[in-house]
Amino acid sequence: MATLYVMSLEGEVGKSAVSIGTALHAQDHGLKVGYMKPVGYKLSTAGGRLVDPEVTLIKEALKLTGSVDDICPVLLTHVLRREALVGTSFDAVGRVRNSFQELAKDKDLMIVEGPGTLRMGITLGIDATKVVEIVDAKAVVVLRGEFEESADAALFAKRILGERLIGAIVTGVPVSSIDEVKSIFGAYLQRQGMQLFGILPAGRLPGTFSVAELAQMLNGQIITGGSGEDVMVDRFVVGAMGPEAALRHFLRQANKAVITGGDRTDVILAALETSTRCIILTGNLIPEQVAIATAAHRQVPLMVVPSDTMETIRMIEEASGPVRLTTLAHVEALRGLTDRELYVAQLLRALGL
Repeated sequence: MATLYVMSLEGEVGKSAVSIGTALHAQDHGLKVGYMKPVGYKLSTAGGRLVDPEVTLIKEALKLTGSVDDICPVLLTHVLRREALVGTSFDAVGRVRNSFQELAKDKDLMIVEGPGTLRMGITLGIDATKVVEIVDAKAVVVLRGEFEESADAALFAKRILGERLIGAIVTGVPVSSIDEVKSIFGAYLQRQGMQLFGILPAGRLPGTFSVAELAQMLNGQIITGGSGEDVMVDRFVVGAMGPEAALRHFLRQANKAVITGGDRTDVILAALETSTRCIILTGNLIPEQVAIATAAHRQVPLMVVPSDTMETIRMIEEASGPVRLTTLAHVEALRGLTDRELYVAQLLRALGL
């Protein structure tokens, strides 16, 4: 059995996306995969108990049979942190070790997702450097941002974890920088004894929002084309040009939401000729009947929102972030991206699988 530890130096970089994408790929290729998140820290209440909601979702998505209490054995609450400081906390190391041993039975691959930072859990003895030893794992570090800064972060992680760190995955990379990341950063990692195991481009992180979530966030009304509950939007495009230029622009962007005025019937019809998931109509303007009928026929939701175009863009940008995993639709959207952008076969070979 092989164990992969997915770590980061900061929060909100896409560790869960990398973990579940790798797990789904491995399952699709016939491997028995287990998952563990030793330290839960994004906590909420469900069914009268405290849980890490991402863990519950990942358990369902991967069809895992293990107990949630084993998959996420330590919930990092304020009370537990205080108990650790005064020396009255439970044996967190033993809890993690026992849970891992239970989950790893009959598995080909265990994926262990680390906390948001290297130091998180250190007062309990279950920080990243300790857990990677407990589960005897090889590690990858997930980095986000400019690759020049990522180089510093990767080397810092390598000095801490040593030979256990086998490579890096970079998220949020501008499309214009992908070739440089592959050539310059990839070569740098090789010189440091690591490999580049994937690049998740900026603006292509799937499952950012469902159309229904957008409607709630923007105080919008979907007037035709379905509820949008399971329709996922990968990116946003503003339609402010003429219809011919808009059509050329829209053809280059798949799985998008188009933001335009409700009075721009020409742009709406151009968007409906391409791979469009939703059209957001600003200014509370209802489009002409031909646009409504075409959208209904093609099952593309038309959403009318009260804000103008610039305010709508601002609201979306404020709510956007790394990959959000809150529904199974998000997970399914993630599968396609990670199959394309993560070098999972290369990673599995590095793990000896």
